[in-house]
Amino acid sequence: MEETIFAVARQEFSQHGFEATTMRKIAQEVGITAPNLYRYVENKDLNKWSIR
Repeated sequence: MEETIFAVARQEFSQHGFEATTMRKIAQEVGITAPNLYRYVENKDLNKWSIR
């Protein structure tokens, strides 16, 4: 699941930019709820997203 989340996040960041991409949008694209997304990713801290 984490690989899917990060793949979707990278796609959203490249299409819409980091600031414009929301956790809710990432969750929606993955097909899970935003609260469920936070089980895998604590927040939208750029350092955590860039290491994937």
